[in-house]
Amino acid sequence: METMDRNAPRRTQALAPRVLLYSGGFAPVGGIETFLSELANCLLDRDFQPRLLCWGQNSVLMRDLRRRGVPVRRLFWRWGCRWGWPDYALLPLGLREIRLADVVVMGKVFREPVQMRLGGRRRRWEGPAFVLVTPYRPSELWARGDEAARVLNSFDAIVTQSERFAQDLRDLGYNHIIEVIPYIPPAVVKPRELPPFPPFRLGFLGRLEAQKNLCYLLEAFALIRRRLPVELHLFGDGSEESSLRNTGATIGVAEHVYLHGRVSREGVAKAVDECHLFVFSSFSEGQCLAALEILARGRTIVATPVGVFPELLCDRMFGRLAPLGNVQQFAEAIEQQLAGVSQGGAEPGDVCRIFARNFPREQIIDDYVEFFRKAASGFSKCSS
Repeated sequence: METMDRNAPRRTQALAPRVLLYSGGFAPVGGIETFLSELANCLLDRDFQPRLLCWGQNSVLMRDLRRRGVPVRRLFWRWGCRWGWPDYALLPLGLREIRLADVVVMGKVFREPVQMRLGGRRRRWEGPAFVLVTPYRPSELWARGDEAARVLNSFDAIVTQSERFAQDLRDLGYNHIIEVIPYIPPAVVKPRELPPFPPFRLGFLGRLEAQKNLCYLLEAFALIRRRLPVELHLFGDGSEESSLRNTGATIGVAEHVYLHGRVSREGVAKAVDECHLFVFSSFSEGQCLAALEILARGRTIVATPVGVFPELLCDRMFGRLAPLGNVQQFAEAIEQQLAGVSQGGAEPGDVCRIFARNFPREQIIDDYVEFFRKAASGFSKCSS
């Protein structure tokens, strides 16, 4: 295992700032994990020294980082998440790794007593800049109150994905640096043509977890099946899988719902290309990275008005919003989008062209690099 000088002066390595990605749990497949991996690779290409600290099973993302030369420090925990034991088991190693860094990107926010003590120790060390990248819309994750303000203000800067999210942070009492940068989008490729229809193929790409509200999607799908020849393809795995199977059988659509299980990084493109339209029925989201992957391949989206979806789907070329609390209207929105797709109103090439304009990958990478250079120098060039 490589070592670094613990007494090395901080923020003096102008050509190689040290960035610790303190992930906490690191799932084999997931939006925030994909973002952190992409960020590590981009920083490595720009003469940074990124490191990943996490717990969880070994994964393709971790192996790819190691192959590229990014050190990965990992505990093997895969259980105890409900009580947070893996996060606290990782903390002693985390404290050591933090002292070797110029910037720490926290993917795990601890409860207030631990978070405040961590911030106090860091100040005594004259330690690294602490940065949070928001995983969900802040107002969907935290309630207003003194505790939320204290926890958020333990970070020197917060990177968030939209101006609405930034306003949420201000409303919650955060008073330090806020940087608005989208997640690093995938590169746009020449899209595949839409599959033949009928049947129409609806897709979902993500974890099968409670926040995704997928039983609501199944209920809407059952209404659509009465009027249209349509299939539902769920790409992903998670704790809700058995519940979804039971619900599908109960409402009589099981034979038209396909649960494909976990999709590898290499398999995402094929999964997207096989569908006409993707649907998200979530209670809570941030900037859904799966949505960016879908749009980059020329497919459109229907989604509930959570996270960044209201801003993303303002451009009607990308799809439309559907209500969270009305199954009938949710189903109608999906049908309307399917009608537009079938009539040529959402050509994959047009979707990709507008996506590349709205999410310029190289510019967004440059924004992250510039932000982390300022963070490594103590934000001496930043203002709050």
